[in-house]
Amino acid sequence: MLRYARHPAFGCHSLVPGTTVEELVAGFEEARAAGGNFCVATHYWEVDQAIKDVLLRFLDHVDRVPGVKLVTAESLFG
Repeated sequence: MLRYARHPAFGCHSLVPGTTVEELVAGFEEARAAGGNFCVATHYWEVDQAIKDVLLRFLDHVDRVPGVKLVTAESLFG
């Protein structure tokens, strides 16, 4: 999370055609090692079977990590 003078900002990892589960896992593990948060962003109209498979495989990885809490992005700005 970046806190600018007038607003906070939060960088997200895009889940778009061509994104791999390995890319998401690497970003997640980097954020976790730094004690930070991780965001996955996508658009509903882009979600096809391939993207769904990547997301589900990524969530399987996340589910195996103790202490991870899934939340909406809005809740991080509270």
